[in-house]
Amino acid sequence: MRPTVTEFPFIESWRACVPEVDQQWISKALFTYSSNGHPELDERKLDGFWYDPPMSQTIPNQKPRLDRYFGHRLFLWLPLRLCRMALTCPFCKVTHLTKQGLYRLTRIVLDIDSFYILATESLHCVKCKKNQIGWSEAILDQLDPATRSTFPVQMMYHSACDTRVIYLLRQRGLALLSYRSRSLSFTI
Repeated sequence: MRPTVTEFPFIESWRACVPEVDQQWISKALFTYSSNGHPELDERKLDGFWYDPPMSQTIPNQKPRLDRYFGHRLFLWLPLRLCRMALTCPFCKVTHLTKQGLYRLTRIVLDIDSFYILATESLHCVKCKKNQIGWSEAILDQLDPATRSTFPVQMMYHSACDTRVIYLLRQRGLALLSYRSRSLSFTI
């Protein structure tokens, strides 16, 4: 199946979890068609972790495009490709993991002032045939502290939160705790 002129290369499983306003710019920033007509990640376009939507341009007598105003940033976490580290399988602990392509789902991450999209790669163990997600705790624990600090997300089962939000929540919790302990000491 050859793509039509109006289509853009995008992973089909991401269409349900990436907002529609972001699909076209992410496609242009990261993907290309393979020789058999399927969308694939173009590794020549990888230059870091963060990808920003295009800036809005005000052109007279032309309607503004929604993706220019409501687009979300993308954090592409590829520990094998971008960090160039050897990761071992957390199950068999013997073999090194290999890249298997992008993970089929993305996550929307809560940030201080907006949301952003988190995407990662699937990692495969050749020996035990099990797969790992690039953002799993077993993978993140293998990284050195400097590389680990570049991953800005605290993952939960169904949601994700930026570490800056977690820091602010902890500060607020500590402030409430000190306020309560002070008010209790005055009442005694």
